[in-house]
Amino acid sequence: MLLAKIVHAESQIAYLGQVYAEGEVEQPPPPEAYRFGSFVRIPRADGSAVIGVIGNTRLLNPDFGHLGPRLSTADELVVFAPDYLRETATVIEILGVGEVDGEGRVHQGIPLRPPAIDGEVWRLPADQVAAFHRPDGRLQLAYLPILLSQRQQPLIPWLVEQILTDLAALFPGEDRRLSLLRGHLAWQHRIQSTG
Repeated sequence: MLLAKIVHAESQIAYLGQVYAEGEVEQPPPPEAYRFGSFVRIPRADGSAVIGVIGNTRLLNPDFGHLGPRLSTADELVVFAPDYLRETATVIEILGVGEVDGEGRVHQGIPLRPPAIDGEVWRLPADQVAAFHRPDGRLQLAYLPILLSQRQQPLIPWLVEQILTDLAALFPGEDRRLSLLRGHLAWQHRIQSTG
């Protein structure tokens, strides 16, 4: 499912995507399609793609706090000012966790090339999430240290926990190992935040 377009890069691994709204695409994505911890694919022109995970959502409304008089209501604007642009937006924060090359080979880690401005952001289906995490048949989470190093992002511990919970459901045979890792990281986060 098409979710958004890339509008900004804050770093080599941190991107912002503006979620498509009504009228921009045939079927705008529902909020559950871009939920916290969802994996996404951002294709490049050469057939490769950046793989990322949604780590936060921002709701932008420039009219908030402007309590002055209005000449027209929102419904009247459609009639009186059909060229009026709605400036509200939903923006998703995406953290790049790897790449898939043109032949389908997976590389987990920092994407070496960023996505393009206006690059399309697609929700990654479960079978492709599984393929990304098992490039050689064994479960790999080589991108976890990169996520955990993002100290300026306060939601990272909960993002990692959500990823591990989702992966445990996707790989039932790995549930025990993922549960141990999730418990260890949660304990580590509690210790670091208290001292």
